[in-house]
Amino acid sequence: MENKTGKSDSTFFRQLFLSDIAEEPLGHEVLANQRERFLEVWKNKSKTPSNAIGIERIMKLALIALQFPFPGIYVRAISGRRGVLAKHLAIEAYVLFKITVAILILSSQAFWFFPSVWCQRIVTVFVIYMITESLLYTATLIFCSDVFATPRSYKRNIILLLSDYAEVVIGFASLYLIAGGLKYSGENGPFVSTSIDAAYFSFVTAVTIGYGDIVVTTEFGKMLVILQTIMFLVYGVLFLNFYISRIESK
Repeated sequence: MENKTGKSDSTFFRQLFLSDIAEEPLGHEVLANQRERFLEVWKNKSKTPSNAIGIERIMKLALIALQFPFPGIYVRAISGRRGVLAKHLAIEAYVLFKITVAILILSSQAFWFFPSVWCQRIVTVFVIYMITESLLYTATLIFCSDVFATPRSYKRNIILLLSDYAEVVIGFASLYLIAGGLKYSGENGPFVSTSIDAAYFSFVTAVTIGYGDIVVTTEFGKMLVILQTIMFLVYGVLFLNFYISRIESK
């Protein structure tokens, strides 16, 4: 099938997403490579021996090992069999998929249509699972940057990092609705019941502004606010600065 420019659809989409970059074989099997990196850190036999000790060493080993319980590494493993470009595009598709799922969970409020305790627990565990994967993967890219290969583009990584940021914020918004207790400030203020209100509160909390027009009234909700504030202070100060400094360096 040809489009109006006379090019086939496959050629058009290749030009749109890949330009003239040729496909390259990945050169290794992702799961085996992950295991090898773990053993290299464990035995300190990597190409660039690490001087990490104590907490830093334990964190590196934990971050590498904790990739296995999450789907992301298997997406990279399956797509990586087709080459480097296929793996990169699959990662981007997976990130967009996670954002879409987070938005659907929040907007549909499925945990209210099925108000059983078990349904709410399942949704809560699933949202926390998604948030944890995003945070751990980002932390791995930074704390294990000397273990894995240099990324194709730090600018691309910032785009993916911001996408993960949005997914995590939306995930927290769902947790606030599930936990309940969000209400407009004031003694007789109504309780929050919409996805937009929860998303608004989550984004305001994430950037540590805290207007005070919406507040939490439950202990679990207050714990979520504390956790989200700490996480995003680290996210902004550490993660974004890490990649921005590498974009500016030649």
